[in-house]
Amino acid sequence: MMQSGKRESGITLLEMMLVLAIAAVLILMGLRQYRVLRTDTDVQQVRYNVDTLFQAAARYYEVNCSMKTDASGNSVPGELNPAKWTDLTLPYGGSAINVISLLRSEGFLTEILPSSPIVSASSPYIVQFVPHTVDRSLNSADGPKKIGTILIWNIQVIVTLRDASQANFYLRLLRGDCLGPANPSSSCGSTTMGTGSNIIFERLPSFASAQNETSYWPINPLVKQFKQMYTTYPTQYLLNSGGTTPSGEQYFLCEG
Repeated sequence: MMQSGKRESGITLLEMMLVLAIAAVLILMGLRQYRVLRTDTDVQQVRYNVDTLFQAAARYYEVNCSMKTDASGNSVPGELNPAKWTDLTLPYGGSAINVISLLRSEGFLTEILPSSPIVSASSPYIVQFVPHTVDRSLNSADGPKKIGTILIWNIQVIVTLRDASQANFYLRLLRGDCLGPANPSSSCGSTTMGTGSNIIFERLPSFASAQNETSYWPINPLVKQFKQMYTTYPTQYLLNSGGTTPSGEQYFLCEG
């Protein structure tokens, strides 16, 4: 009877150990799943914030890519009009847009950006514009001739991570375009980009969000035609002058 009792006691202890082992495995699996879900939630939040900033910057672009009306009702060059700048080699005249003081104060950014443990608490996001120029040409009897320069602005949203050592890891999760410094001076396709601890997203204003499209872009071809007819020198004049005017280069704004 004593041996039988010992065997029963031993079997009960083995069962308890198996139960504890299974419970430990389930707890570890639950913690791992929680971390995966938490990381996914944090990533989705940052991507939402990035999309929100792109849309705010696109609205800013629509107002400032050519002429705008000031507080007195006068028509003045917008902040992205080359008439405001003498150097187009640096982003936005060499300075980034301050998300809080400019986009918010002028009403382009109205949403609150929820915080995320992924990004820096002090300066999580930077928004800036990077200029690109392309010759605009027309065919003539002597072949293609330049009639001016198309000015294209790319929007960049730079995400500053809380842990810079995780830059490559979060670049893939966030689907960023490249890594770079806090205030890059070129686009992601440049040979100077690709290294750094900040994740950079870059889009054209017309593709600020894949889910949302402003009413401005479907009518953009008509806007371009109007601008060429009424806001630039005559085509024949530009053909003869090689795309220059008495005041300098003839720019085609708002993406041409």
